[in-house]
Amino acid sequence: MFLPSRSLKAVETYVKEDAEDSLISCLAEVTGLPIEAIRETIEESLLFEHLGSDSLSCIRLWNMLQGMGYDVQNISSSSIGDVLEQMRNSLSKLAAKSTDAPGSASSLHSTPIMPTMAASPSNLKTMLDNIKMERMSIESMITCKETTEFPAPVPKYAILGCGGHAREVINLMKQEGRVEICGIYDDNEAMHGTIIGNVRVQGSISAMPDDVNWLICIGQNEVRKLINDRLDPRGLGLAGKPYYPLNDVMLAESSVVGVGTFIGRGTFVGPSVTIGKHCIIQPGAYLSHDAVVGDYVFLGGRVMMGGFAQVGTGTVVGMGVIIAPKVKVGAWSNVLVNSAVITDIPPCMNCGGVPALLFGKCDKTSVG
Repeated sequence: MFLPSRSLKAVETYVKEDAEDSLISCLAEVTGLPIEAIRETIEESLLFEHLGSDSLSCIRLWNMLQGMGYDVQNISSSSIGDVLEQMRNSLSKLAAKSTDAPGSASSLHSTPIMPTMAASPSNLKTMLDNIKMERMSIESMITCKETTEFPAPVPKYAILGCGGHAREVINLMKQEGRVEICGIYDDNEAMHGTIIGNVRVQGSISAMPDDVNWLICIGQNEVRKLINDRLDPRGLGLAGKPYYPLNDVMLAESSVVGVGTFIGRGTFVGPSVTIGKHCIIQPGAYLSHDAVVGDYVFLGGRVMMGGFAQVGTGTVVGMGVIIAPKVKVGAWSNVLVNSAVITDIPPCMNCGGVPALLFGKCDKTSVG
């Protein structure tokens, strides 16, 4: 199906200047209908948004003109030939039906590109509506071809521990609805078989399935380290993906989050931030650019870390704490709630206040 040569030339000439006017003019020439009638009929078409500037694009466009602007750019190169052939066949059938109808006129060319009917906007609209249905059928076929046959698997998580933090994590996971909770696992036999947040405690931690992600939902940092050392003694990252609600955490693309880490709602993680494994970051924390959070850290709600600030492995930072830019808090330390840390804190120290002052060694971390 081709246009008369002068019409094809017109498309090639005008397409670079004014695609819409050139196409409407050529269509008016072929159909004999007024330009305004054609413009009103196809004004909702997407035809003019996908026009190329080369001759081949023009030919394809005209071959598919009756499809009301089928987007050839969305068709893979391997299937363009099949789709064009099916479109040609569909249009040929419609043309044969239309030319047999009473009142039809003779073709402008020996191989008609369009069924010529009585020159009225209503006839053209009916014709285009019919062809639009043909186009939708072909679109469905292409979508089925190019869409992955199997949906992405839903991430599965096991919850280790059945205390307060576990209940918070389960509640958030259920509200987001993005992951599947395969069960709770705790070494406290008295809890086995109980229900927490509509999730059953399946058994001890050793009974956890092998093919799932897992979060150690226990507030004490040293306990999370002991459990991870037991489950992943070689440090292979067996815990799998961290968990955070995708739409409620602002995470820069250049930031890194370790395995088994939990990040609560409303947290901001800036560019080039590094967060270690099996951390707990409570809702509303603010981690500015280039901040570093070590493994097994607990950051309370609304903690603020300035740029390049660092928190060492196993440290507890209480709710509302502010750590000034470039300040370092040593490993396994304890910072009391609402403190302002403006100088470096050595490892294994208790500190607090505004500004934060040291007040003795801490043997282990604690939350609360």
